[in-house]
Amino acid sequence: MSPSADSLLNPSLSPSFERARILSKTLWWFFVINFGVTALWLASVPLAMIWPEAARYNIDGSLVSLVDQPMPGRLYTVAAILVRPLPALVLLYHAIKVFGGFAKGEVFAARPIAHIRACGFWIIIWAFAPSAAQFILEHHVRIKFEPPLLAFGVATFIAAYVMGEARRIADENASIL
Repeated sequence: MSPSADSLLNPSLSPSFERARILSKTLWWFFVINFGVTALWLASVPLAMIWPEAARYNIDGSLVSLVDQPMPGRLYTVAAILVRPLPALVLLYHAIKVFGGFAKGEVFAARPIAHIRACGFWIIIWAFAPSAAQFILEHHVRIKFEPPLLAFGVATFIAAYVMGEARRIADENASIL
């Protein structure tokens, strides 16, 4: 496999990084497609206001008719539908940035680390999206969250700080030499 232009610009990367670059570019495309589909779906949700028979969001996540709902009920329903996948959309944006950077050879660089930290933050927010949807629909707070998402978000957030510290130490050591 011939070295890419990016690996020629970043000689500290080993030739075996080319496989990681290809996998990163593949994931980048996967996240770009998912971002587009999710954004398109989210953009279509407000159509439920125009065509109320399209959907009504229930607490259990099911969709039923909106025909019998007055306008405030329709607004709450659309907001509840939007609040659950919105953190996922922002998470997909940051994942696109992370794997785009990896594909360009940005490893342990400040920008990908910042996006990984943002991924962890938005995973945490996404874990509590069911509570937000329930609050919008029922107007009272009931803590409802996804424990695996919360745990993964916290772990990702902490891993980004560890990567940032490793980068800082590497920069410090490079300045000594």
